[in-house]
Amino acid sequence: MYYVYMMRCEDNSLYTGMTTDPARRLAEHLGQGAEGAKYTKSRKVVRMEALWQMETRSQALKLEYALKRLPKAKKEQVIQNGENVAEIAEKLPLEGCQRVPAVVAAAEGKQEAAENASAVKTNEKL
Repeated sequence: MYYVYMMRCEDNSLYTGMTTDPARRLAEHLGQGAEGAKYTKSRKVVRMEALWQMETRSQALKLEYALKRLPKAKKEQVIQNGENVAEIAEKLPLEGCQRVPAVVAAAEGKQEAAENASAVKTNEKL
């Protein structure tokens, strides 16, 4: 499985990425792993706002690209209203794409964040 995620940073900006392991990637963005993104190192992740699960890497990369191209206001709508990503990425073949519960992690406590991140492992078996 592949996942596309959106994370909120301390400056209220949104970071969008793709991974095969949301728990590991969240930990990396929080500074617990070797490879956090340059963007999130300087802006500090507050929480994961949205998470989508896909069957193929190609689908995930296409959705990630479509989300990154959206204006911030539209990204906020996607997060708040749970807007259907198929409507956003109209021409993308997103069969099997589904939104799954996002990991919510407080950046203040990395211990708490790590515990929250491990919750994704449980949710993967939907």
